[in-house]
Amino acid sequence: VQLSALGYLAQHFLGLPNYLGVTIGCFIICINIFFGGAKAVVITDIFQFCIFYIAIPSLCALALSEVQGFDGLVERVPAELISLNLNSENIWLFISFIFYALLPLADSTFIQRFLMARNSERLKRALYNTALIGLPFACVIFLIGLLSRALAPDINANEAFYFLLSRYAPIGFLGLLIS
Repeated sequence: VQLSALGYLAQHFLGLPNYLGVTIGCFIICINIFFGGAKAVVITDIFQFCIFYIAIPSLCALALSEVQGFDGLVERVPAELISLNLNSENIWLFISFIFYALLPLADSTFIQRFLMARNSERLKRALYNTALIGLPFACVIFLIGLLSRALAPDINANEAFYFLLSRYAPIGFLGLLIS
């Protein structure tokens, strides 16, 4: 997923072919893994926290103000995207999505950090905090999707996030976000 996102990022902002963005991203990630060590992991996590929990929500708030808040967003987004039609056919699918969303992430980057825990109490606290911090982030991602659909209805879903970045982030800040 990370490499795919880097491919689309290189395609959207740099005009490079998707495969070249994936290749360059893979090279950069491998160098960081091989030479960075635990200190690089901590620095990267702090940097990502600032981007994901300060910068991206700020950009989301700018886009939300352009559509005149939540009321304007609801008016601009097609009704089928914001209505919830629960029935006997899809209730279990909906419940499974909620269950999946509430589970702490179990991909390799989180497992790497969980294995760094010194004892089971710290691991429990890390899992709890991961789930707690993930909920607002999921809400921002959901909001970004709706805002992208409201502001550019025909945009490719893979480039919706980059659309908001290129529209609202100042150039120097955009470079920082891309990095």
